[in-house]
Amino acid sequence: MKLNRTILVITSTVLVAACTDLLFKPELPTWDFTVEFPLTREVVKADQLLDQPEISRQIVDEFGNPLPAGTELYVYKDTIQVDPVHVGDQLTIEDINKDFSQTVDDVTVEGTQTTETVSFDEVGVNPINKNLVSRVGTIELDDMAPTSTEPFKLREIAPAVESVPNGTNDSIPSAPIPAIVKPFSFSDFHSANFYAGHLDITIVNDMAIPLGSPVDLQLQEVVAGDTVDISGATVTWLAIIPVGDQNTQSLDLSGMTLPGDILVKISGHSYGSQGQDIAMSEEVKNSSFVVNIAASNLAVNSAEAIVPTQIIDDASSIELSDSTNRVQRAKIKRGNMEISIVNSMSVSANVTISVPSLEGPAGGTFEETIPMDAKASVNQTFSLRNHFMVMDIDSQKVNYSYHIETNSTDPNFVPITDMDSIQVALALFGASAAEDIVFSTIQGIIESQDKTLGGDIPVTSDSEILRADIASGQLDINIFNGVNQTLGGTPELTLQIDEIQDVDGDTLRVSNVNLDPGENVITVDLADYSLIMPRDNQALHYNAHVVTPEGELGTYDLLDSISVDINVSTLTFSEIEGYFTQDAIVDSNVVELDNETKVQTAAIANGDLKLTIRNYIGVEARTRFTINEIIKDGQPFRGVLNINQNSAPQDSTFDLTGYEIVMPLDDQVIHYKSRISIPSDVAMTLSLEDSIAINMNIANMSFSDIQGIVAPIEVMIDTIRQEMTGMPDELDDFNFSRVDMTLAFDSGISIPVFLDLSIIGTTSTGETATASVSNWNITDSSDVVIPADQATTLINLHPDNITVYGLATVGDGATQGSASSSDSIQASFEISIPMSFILGDSTELKMDPASVDAGLPEDLQSITLFADIDNQFGFGAMLTVLASPDSGVFEDPPTGIPDTLLTLTVPPGEYSHQEIELPADKVSLLQEKVFLKNNVFLLGERDSLGVSVPSRFFSTDSMQIKLTGSATARINQQDGGAL
Repeated sequence: MKLNRTILVITSTVLVAACTDLLFKPELPTWDFTVEFPLTREVVKADQLLDQPEISRQIVDEFGNPLPAGTELYVYKDTIQVDPVHVGDQLTIEDINKDFSQTVDDVTVEGTQTTETVSFDEVGVNPINKNLVSRVGTIELDDMAPTSTEPFKLREIAPAVESVPNGTNDSIPSAPIPAIVKPFSFSDFHSANFYAGHLDITIVNDMAIPLGSPVDLQLQEVVAGDTVDISGATVTWLAIIPVGDQNTQSLDLSGMTLPGDILVKISGHSYGSQGQDIAMSEEVKNSSFVVNIAASNLAVNSAEAIVPTQIIDDASSIELSDSTNRVQRAKIKRGNMEISIVNSMSVSANVTISVPSLEGPAGGTFEETIPMDAKASVNQTFSLRNHFMVMDIDSQKVNYSYHIETNSTDPNFVPITDMDSIQVALALFGASAAEDIVFSTIQGIIESQDKTLGGDIPVTSDSEILRADIASGQLDINIFNGVNQTLGGTPELTLQIDEIQDVDGDTLRVSNVNLDPGENVITVDLADYSLIMPRDNQALHYNAHVVTPEGELGTYDLLDSISVDINVSTLTFSEIEGYFTQDAIVDSNVVELDNETKVQTAAIANGDLKLTIRNYIGVEARTRFTINEIIKDGQPFRGVLNINQNSAPQDSTFDLTGYEIVMPLDDQVIHYKSRISIPSDVAMTLSLEDSIAINMNIANMSFSDIQGIVAPIEVMIDTIRQEMTGMPDELDDFNFSRVDMTLAFDSGISIPVFLDLSIIGTTSTGETATASVSNWNITDSSDVVIPADQATTLINLHPDNITVYGLATVGDGATQGSASSSDSIQASFEISIPMSFILGDSTELKMDPASVDAGLPEDLQSITLFADIDNQFGFGAMLTVLASPDSGVFEDPPTGIPDTLLTLTVPPGEYSHQEIELPADKVSLLQEKVFLKNNVFLLGERDSLGVSVPSRFFSTDSMQIKLTGSATARINQQDGGAL
């Protein structure tokens, strides 16, 4: 491709300067003149540089980011179509081969089984109950704070002071104290018969004279209108109580009865003022003393009082009646506890019943608090379901206690005596008062359990057996003992089956087998036993006996049971006497398919089933051969063959084309069945040596369609080769920043298809670069993306052609899906190369040399070159102008080395004007015809760290290079010089 360029040659302009010396010196003149001349003009436009049909424009950059409006990035695109490849006839599995014999051993008794369940009788204890009366006993009353009587005044103690005028001084004489009575009331009782306690009686003397001695105090009460002394309620102060002093005497209340309202009588003797004069006044006459009464440690046998909280505690136990069942710890299945309380007291109370022999479902002693009103009764029943009864195995009794806490009657007065009581009745029983308490689990000793069971086990066989010698088979008795939780108290099992006899003719019997907790397995090998049954009763009759020991400590789950599973496995015989039905000799078995391909459904395109039969029985027979997994029209494969009586091989082949195979993915087996018909109306005896040998062979199997897990199938992708002719030669030195290569696959295969692909770029000199992908699953992602770094390296080699080849592996041997012999894989190979480059210092924008004839004179003084460059590219350049009279220096290979006229740097996206004076040794280059060549080396962009970043060709990019010159020459007429 050629770059646009314009070479202009214009008439030189001559500028003449007159020499003033001519006015004074009559000499021939000399002068200098300047000649301006063009050299080259070249225009580089991106749309002309990249004018190829494979190059288009896009509005995003090489990373898919939108470009500014009106800006488009050039991109090279090429698409190569890959020829489709087909799965073909590779959907196959290996041949299936099986040898088997149908002998007398094929006359069998199918496995039979029966299950018996043994449950224990209910275990419990008899109902129990007990009444307990608790009397309140001595009642404690609260202490009483000191309370004062009315004052006893001086004028009452010494009446003589009334005659002494106020304002005079006189002494008060000694005299007896007249009886003086003051009322007093107790705040906490109206009446009380004291068992214990005392009154603290204190005289506080605030009279003007000492008091006593003695001073006698008598407590009195009013009875039927008469004032009487209270017996024993007397205290005396023998010492004088000085003025301003006080003295306390204690009165023991034991055995005393006091009313709530009493009289306090004071008497005795007073020594007066003891000869001292006292200034008499009303204040002195009214001076007094008081009696303070306090009570403490009060206990009464009866009272009408404010009764504080009283505490009654009691404990007892209830013996269980004698029983074979003895409890150490038992969970209650059916049980209740009834609590009846009668409160005869005039106070309310809270009754807390605690039964340590009973624990709650989550543990902890059973405890209930029942509120009681005064003079009331209550009856409450509590369910004991899932509670636990706990006691000593040697002491079968229920321990319980109760705590009664009365409520204070304050401020109310109530009557109470020490004979008042609370009666508590406790009863434990089952679902009703007359029924036993029943347990769901028990640790203890239980009554012996004796269980008998029996029944029939039907014998299932295609023949009617009269007598058969058993060659193989076993009796499995699987017992799960869910009742016993420990080894103690475990039962024993005895089992007998009448129809199975040993060589001595004795009936099969399994005796005294201890049944430990959990799984117990008893296995009896039945080989060498005989099976003897009448024709009209083809069954096994069994009897079993389970019994537990007496008096042995154990742990039992009474809600569980003992299951006895009697299982007679399939029996085969060495010799048999009986009537054999036409299907008596049957072989039903499987052939496991050991193939990496796992078939769920598959349409058979080709395949044969061959049966080879050898008859050693010696009678004509007929066989029906069935394969369940090979199906046509919804029915399994069936083949019917007549078998000759001789032992020569008999071959039969069946075409399986049009059939399909259907089987579970997780059970890759062929189930076949061969039924041999023999006479059924005659009793006969057959031995083990009688047999029919059969060989089954399924060969040459291939499928047109398959659903399942397909073993890996390798399909070669045809090699394609594409010439890279659409890339401009001018870009040979360019390194692209990013290249995208994608193979877009179109496949209807639902199972994984893995692609291994190689792409090789080759230059004309044999250099190569390779990009590849490995194990790419095109079922998950149909667009195979070649790693961008590999694709970029390959294209930056600037190959002349690209070769693509590879291998597709259909199926991974693990993923379920479908495949068909007609399935194909098609693809297109797409190359996208945005014109985005990493420009190095040697990236050259190639230009052709131009021939220039400036027509300059010989006598030149100097030449100045002018470079006008309008660079609209987004990157800079280094411009070097080379000159040579021989164009061969610009060819490949060059004939010489050109001269460099100028070298300058062109900034990106700017217009620049630069002037350079041509060195004198190179002026002569422009005086003759010369070839000029602009070498443009592109300068890529770099980031702040100096790392190259992509430079791009946009649709608006261009660069104009205009080179002109200016030459200065001198004309000297004295030398005869001329232009």
